[in-house]
Amino acid sequence: MNQAYNGRHLILKIIFLTALLVAALVARRYFSQLSVPSEAEPVGLVPSPTFNMIEDGHLLSLSTDGNEKKNELSCFSGLPYVLPLSIHNRSQATLHSGHEKIDGLAPVNIGHRFYQDDNAPPIEGPRHFFPTPLKPSEKGEGVALPIIINCPMKAGVYQVSVELVQEGVAWQANSRKKASYIDRLRLVSRSILTEQGDEKLYSQKVQGLLRNPAVPANVKRVALGAIRLLEASRQASQVVASQYLLSNAGSQYPMVWVRDLATIQEAYLSYLNFTKNQSYHWSEFFFKFQNSNMGVPDWVAFKHHGQSIAFDKNTVTSDQELWLVHSIFSAIEKERLQISWLDGKIEDIKNYKFIEEAVNWLLDNRYSLQHSCITSGHTIDWGDVGPFGFDSTTSTKKEFGGVPVCSTYAQSLFLRVTKQIRSFVKNHSHQPFSEKFLQDLFTVERKVRKFVQDKLWMKKSGFFKMHYHLETPSIHGKEEPVFALGAQVLAFEAGLLNTEMLDSVTRAIIRHQKKYKVSTISGVLFPAYPKGAYQNPIIQPYEYQNGGQWDWFGSRAILIIGARDLSLAKEKLGEIASKVIENGTFYEWEHLDGSPGAGPHFRAGAAAFLVSSLKLYGLKKEKAS
Repeated sequence: MNQAYNGRHLILKIIFLTALLVAALVARRYFSQLSVPSEAEPVGLVPSPTFNMIEDGHLLSLSTDGNEKKNELSCFSGLPYVLPLSIHNRSQATLHSGHEKIDGLAPVNIGHRFYQDDNAPPIEGPRHFFPTPLKPSEKGEGVALPIIINCPMKAGVYQVSVELVQEGVAWQANSRKKASYIDRLRLVSRSILTEQGDEKLYSQKVQGLLRNPAVPANVKRVALGAIRLLEASRQASQVVASQYLLSNAGSQYPMVWVRDLATIQEAYLSYLNFTKNQSYHWSEFFFKFQNSNMGVPDWVAFKHHGQSIAFDKNTVTSDQELWLVHSIFSAIEKERLQISWLDGKIEDIKNYKFIEEAVNWLLDNRYSLQHSCITSGHTIDWGDVGPFGFDSTTSTKKEFGGVPVCSTYAQSLFLRVTKQIRSFVKNHSHQPFSEKFLQDLFTVERKVRKFVQDKLWMKKSGFFKMHYHLETPSIHGKEEPVFALGAQVLAFEAGLLNTEMLDSVTRAIIRHQKKYKVSTISGVLFPAYPKGAYQNPIIQPYEYQNGGQWDWFGSRAILIIGARDLSLAKEKLGEIASKVIENGTFYEWEHLDGSPGAGPHFRAGAAAFLVSSLKLYGLKKEKAS
């Protein structure tokens, strides 16, 4: 019996192997005629046998704006461009999108390719997924599916094809039966600083700035460039986040940071023609991940039509909750957010409760009863890198070692928020916050304010101290003579500078710019920490957060100067504008001579420049109290 079984088993095995060999030869001949995508998504090899799902029956077309008629697109170099598409599945098969195989078949995604030279291979853009599997549709029915094209960083004229691609199998344009796809649209990539104007698209405040003959041409040009940069990011974010005002930090950062977005929001509110008293706010995305153990996350990231979201929290800093709450009350103050939003709910929890929990988390986990101040780990002023840890993960977690401090930056953020809440409670008879919450908050506010006056202002130096160390001295010598720009900016925004202090801080800003030969006032730390003071190799003297130039803070420091000397402030704003024009865009940071450091198309820097320009040229007197 065993011999008979073994004989039949051997015959079946031979038949199976023969059939497999024949199938492989047929498949090889069939697929040799197809174009296999280069740099496809990491889905692995497609098992044989398989078939080409995109040969016919799938129509891809532009859906709005008449772009299909003029056959030309215009976008800004290095920025996202939203292309509205319509896709029709007129086959008998359901198309599955993403990274994973379904029933052994590779997924079908939307891809795009740039062509500039027919002799050079095309440049592939990122894939886009269907939000849900695309079922067969009747004639005339289609699914609207906007995709994001990343405009080439190098300005010039390109051609772009948008088509379906079955990963590891074929591009739609190379299928044997060419189905409809978008072939070779003319695409013009141009700088955000191009002279061509589009100011009519924006608010009267922006139009007033751009038409004001007293505003220098370079400031107008850079302000308009800032709007273009922010607007491209906003429109792209709406593909995944609907009407919410979101923005990633820059071209090298897919994440949406809470503190960057708080700055960017102020710019949005200044140039967009908003409907007043909206019923939604971007903080809702952060509320979803807020909890009693972590508080508010540092950043969130969206992927493919909001299908998946990642998030994380930097535990060295203590600013996430404060930036978030500040942005909410700023929107209410400007009548862009309905007060009734506070009573709205996310998963049966009211929005104002999220605010209370965020502030309470900070008081429970970051307030020192002994010293009466908001604590954090040792970072460079407003920076988010601690002294210990050799990479971006370990150096942003206090568990890997930290030096506890109370910084001017953290105290100022806290006092700015308490000032906003106090004003809101005073001006609105109906407010939802509990009496205990307000009583506890304002008690801590008084103590923190006294701490700032007693411990952080350095009268002899004429500016605020960066840190007050709780347990150990500085990680490198005395910090008293160190000038930290961010500390002064946040103290100013919190209303902590009187007339005398404004004058002395202004002198300190100008003095350090001259002493260290910086092209603008955006240098953030003088002197910088020496090499090796921080374990993370990204921290080097006069680079990045350790003394590089950051327009995110330099542009806001313009308003400190403008509060006492409007003419000087305009001169310094012009220096920043000239630097941006020389570099072609806003960078996250630059070297002291103004040459680019890293992080092109940095949104927070653009937002700060735009807001400061609008405010500065809205002042009426040469000296404003």
